[in-house]
Amino acid sequence: MAAAGGHMIRFSPDGFAEAILRPVIMALPQGWVYTEIMAPDLRFLAIVVFVVAGFLTCFARRRMWSPGRSVIVPLACLSLAFGLWLSTGGNGRYFMTFMVFAGPVLATVIYRSTYTKAMRITMLVLTCSLQMGAVAVNSPWRPFDSLEWSRWRGHDYFDLDVGDARGHRGVTYVTFTGQSQAFLASKFHPDSSWLNLSWFDGHDFLASQDHVVAGMRARLSGARRLRIFLQAQPRQAHPVTGAPDNQAVHAINGYLEPFGLVIREPGRCSLLKSKTLGETVMISTSDTPAEIARLRGSAGYWLCDASYEVRLNGSAASVTSTEEARARRAIERLESLCPRLFPSGQYALKKNGYGYTRGYSASDSSATFVLSESMLYVKFLRALNPQPVAPERELLRKDFKIDCGRFVSREGLPWLRQL
Repeated sequence: MAAAGGHMIRFSPDGFAEAILRPVIMALPQGWVYTEIMAPDLRFLAIVVFVVAGFLTCFARRRMWSPGRSVIVPLACLSLAFGLWLSTGGNGRYFMTFMVFAGPVLATVIYRSTYTKAMRITMLVLTCSLQMGAVAVNSPWRPFDSLEWSRWRGHDYFDLDVGDARGHRGVTYVTFTGQSQAFLASKFHPDSSWLNLSWFDGHDFLASQDHVVAGMRARLSGARRLRIFLQAQPRQAHPVTGAPDNQAVHAINGYLEPFGLVIREPGRCSLLKSKTLGETVMISTSDTPAEIARLRGSAGYWLCDASYEVRLNGSAASVTSTEEARARRAIERLESLCPRLFPSGQYALKKNGYGYTRGYSASDSSATFVLSESMLYVKFLRALNPQPVAPERELLRKDFKIDCGRFVSREGLPWLRQL
C-alpha cells in the first residue's frame, strides 16, 4: 500500500542521470515513462535544445543572448515545476497544468531567439510536425492502449441498467477496484453507502488495530445490507441469467475471505447490464456470432448479497504457521534491503498454490516466497517474468546485499530496458 510506505514511485526516476534525462526519455515512444501508455512528448526536449542552441549561437557570434523577461520568467517557473514534479512522483496526470504551459513556453523561446523570421517559423513548424508525428504513433483517439475507457456517444455518460436496485434503500455497496466507482453512485438510491476495500489489501484486515481499518470493520458490521459490486466477467457468467457462475463465486469468495466477507447465496447475485461495457468485451477470433452476442449481453456489473462474518467468536486472532513465518521473514528482509521499492508497514500475506505473496502498490510490484524452492521472487507489473532474489538461507545472512537498481522494469533509461 502506498500509504504504508510513502508516495507512489511508479514514474519516479531511480537516479540522478534518469532525472536529468527525463526530457529525452519523455520524447521517446515508450509507455510507463510518465504515464502508463505511450505518449511521446517532444516539447520539453525541444525547449532544452532551443535554449542551449540560443546560448551557443550567441557565444559563437561573441555576443550575449538576452531573451527578456517574457522567456526567463515562464522558463524558470516551468523548470522549477518540472523539478518538483519529478521529486514528488513524476506522474503525468499531476503535471497537466504545466504540460499545457509547455507549449506557449516553447513557442516563446523560439520567437525570442536571434534567428531570422523565416528560420523561426521553420523551427516552429518543424517542432509541431514532429510532435504531431509522435502523437500519431499512439493516437489518443484510438481505443487500444489509450486512457480512454469507452466513448460517450449517447445522452448518458455511461449506460447501466440499474433496474429495481435504484429503489433499494439502506444498501452498503462494497467495491474492490483501485479506481473508484463513484461515477456510478448517482445511479443508485441516495440513501446508499459505498465502501472501497482496495486500499486495505495490504493489511491484515481482521486483526489490524489501525483506527482507519477498525473504522471500516465497524461500518461493515453495522451495515443493514451488504452488496458486492464488481465488474462482470462475461466468460464466467451463467449463460442464461448473466450472474456469476459457481466457479466465479468461489473465486470471489476467495478474495473476500481476508475481509471477513462471504457470498452465502450465489442465487441472489444478479447482473446489471451495460451496453457501454459491452463495447469493451474482449472478443476471440474463434467466437461465433451467437457467442459474441451472449458475451456483450452479459457485460455490466455483478451485484451479490454478502455477509460480514468474523470468525473465532469475534476474535481476529490467528495462529501463524511455520511456513508463513518463513515467508514473512524473507519478505521483511527484502523490505529492509530495498525500502524504496518494497516499503515496510504492510501486514497481510496472501497464500497461494506455491507460497505467500505481498503486494506493493507504491512500486507496482510484489514479492513471493515459493515454499517448494525456499526462494524469494519479485514481480513488477511492467516486467514479463518474476525475478529471483535469493534462496532463503542466503537472503537471511547478515552480510547479504542486493543491487536494488537491477530489477527489470525499473530501468528508466531506454538503452538499459529489458523484458
